[in-house]
Amino acid sequence: MNRNPYLFCKILTAILLIFLSSPLSAEIGDVLYFFDSPLANPAGIAYDGEFFWATNIVGSNDFTLNKIDDTGNILFSATPFRFLIDKTSSLSPEGMIYDGRYLLIILNDPADSYDVIYKYDTSFKSNFIISLTSPVNNPTSLAFDGEFFWTTDVEEPNFFSLNKFDKSGDIIYSRSFVFSSGNSSSVYPVGMAYDGEFFWLAINDDSDLFDKIYKLDSDLNVIDSFFSPGYYLTGITFDGTYLWIVDKISDTDSGYRIFKIDAGYDDSSVDNDDSGSYCGSCDINGDGLVDSWDADVNHLITSWIDQCLSAGEVTGK
Repeated sequence: MNRNPYLFCKILTAILLIFLSSPLSAEIGDVLYFFDSPLANPAGIAYDGEFFWATNIVGSNDFTLNKIDDTGNILFSATPFRFLIDKTSSLSPEGMIYDGRYLLIILNDPADSYDVIYKYDTSFKSNFIISLTSPVNNPTSLAFDGEFFWTTDVEEPNFFSLNKFDKSGDIIYSRSFVFSSGNSSSVYPVGMAYDGEFFWLAINDDSDLFDKIYKLDSDLNVIDSFFSPGYYLTGITFDGTYLWIVDKISDTDSGYRIFKIDAGYDDSSVDNDDSGSYCGSCDINGDGLVDSWDADVNHLITSWIDQCLSAGEVTGK
């Protein structure tokens, strides 16, 4: 029986074109968009309804507070901590939230003697508002559920507690967790967000291979999880529909990116444009580790289609 290779090419091309034109459905944990962080050492991120706020560590007790738009432009930068900090301490920002009116930033002192939460007016017309002593010794995150604050307290590698406390700093509820990456590395929380129903906990792994985001219900039970797209998480926030996380680009690149992550609240399709910024769990780092669909694959297939059809038109029949 004679086979017509050009006919086969046309049939396969039609199937591939249908596949390529079909929208991709986003799933929880999919990367929908990202932009390069303008900060060299970002730590913590918050969203005020329009813009992002992130701290940038530039040295011991020396870090800036930055207002950023969703393309990575710094709109405002300040150093509000310098005149507040006792230089005998070595504080670092570990988590921040926006409560609808103010920014609240939790600072961790490795000596466990000066852990504190600072509250700021985002207009900075009245810079420092109030401070609140942290109720735990080693805070590494901060969240707000509309009434109470939540923070994690790292007690030892792979072991930490999640603590609910009021505006007076009194702990109302505490639950201990033991997390393991399945290898010999240590894991620890680096950020937390609340979406109105669920908590999202960002967990770092010392090996930079198993960083994950965990979804917790109101009883703090883990109900879902996914791997982060990068190599070193430093913050997480929720904008009302999506999660945004700060993550290192790769294990060899010192740069960071801010990723928009599907949290399961938007049923729209992933938009894959030519810029490479919209992807849907594509090859974020260029190393093929997080591909579920990659623009490079799209390019290879469409190139093959063009070659196949061109060959058919020439040899043809």
